Amino acid sequence: MKKLTVTKAKTLADKYFSRFIRLRDSLLFGKYGWCKCCSCGKVDEIKNMDAGHWINRKANITRYDETNAHSQCQHCNRFQEGNASGYARFMLAEYGSEHMDDLDELHWQLKQFKAIELKEIADEYRLKVKTIEKEHGKVW
Repeated sequence: MKKLTVTKAKTLADKYFSRFIRLRDSLLFGKYGWCKCCSCGKVDEIKNMDAGHWINRKANITRYDETNAHSQCQHCNRFQEGNASGYARFMLAEYGSEHMDDLDELHWQLKQFKAIELKEIADEYRLKVKTIEKEHGKVW
């Protein structure tokens, strides 16, 4: 069996974390299979949304923090550099300025993942995704 590299493990962790975030937000939105962009409010099918991060994914320590990632339309996430002003309004309303400050402070801490850690993260979110899909159905 091939050794799991950090790069491959991170790809898997990102895949399942992203799916979980969008499924979670779809359930919170109340119309399963659809999400509302946290930055601009656009509603679209889950398959057309991203899991956008308040603190950029480059900061490994907050990369898989569920309070740092939310459903975001692809336009805001990919072409508006995350639509920071819209995302900030959402974060302030959802979590308050103290939590935003905590995430900002936390993201300066360096974190290097080992492949096994990332595999555990991928497995955790794969299970969460399967649990939601078992109860509510698959959407993609």
